[in-house]
Amino acid sequence: MVKAKDKKNRMLEIFYRAMVGGNINTKALADEYGVSGKSISRDIGEIKNFLSDNRDLVNYKDLRYSASSKTYHLEFDHVLLSKELIAIIKVLIGCRAFSKEELLTLISKLKAFAESGLYFSDCAATSGSQIVITPDGQVGICHGAMEKREHFIGSIDDENLVVGKNAEVNHWNHLSPVFKEECQNCEALGICGGGCPVNAQKLNNTASIDAIDKAFCIHAKKVLEYLIGELLKYSVREAEECV
Repeated sequence: MVKAKDKKNRMLEIFYRAMVGGNINTKALADEYGVSGKSISRDIGEIKNFLSDNRDLVNYKDLRYSASSKTYHLEFDHVLLSKELIAIIKVLIGCRAFSKEELLTLISKLKAFAESGLYFSDCAATSGSQIVITPDGQVGICHGAMEKREHFIGSIDDENLVVGKNAEVNHWNHLSPVFKEECQNCEALGICGGGCPVNAQKLNNTASIDAIDKAFCIHAKKVLEYLIGELLKYSVREAEECV
């Protein structure tokens, strides 16, 4: 029986081949990995499902099949990843140190870094895209605060509850570091996202959700340092190869 870890590693390798422009041939991969063609087809199916579920994040269109070449290739919504960023993602995937969720977060930070854009929020609650509902119908903002029933705004039975106009929801929607004065001069602001307000409460031993998640400050700055360092090393190698 194929181990789950072997299957996971195989899928990551197939995905990476597609990501850097390779053609995916089911029979050739089955021979290479010593598995059946059906196993590779299932891998491809799971990759297609992943792309579909996370399309807004990874900006790939689909794995498309070409009848003429009998291979799959990855189509892009638009060209996003430079060779430098592909090299970094290769390292992230290859080290196998990250869960799916962690890898997606890092890729989204790479997008913001590559496009000189802004990674607005790490938390769905601080980006206005989350509510939580308890079994007894109470409506809250953050699942991390459910145990103590903090930051709840009403009930599903309340016909006058308008989540988008609620004052506490609006407060949470402005917890991104882009709104914090003390974050404005931080070099990692563009890729930070702010971490978790509940974690910030605990780390700072405060009741305020406006506190800075200082542990995440360290994380964001280290990620930025790593990205710049890897881009520099790759650029130097490219320059040396051209000499």
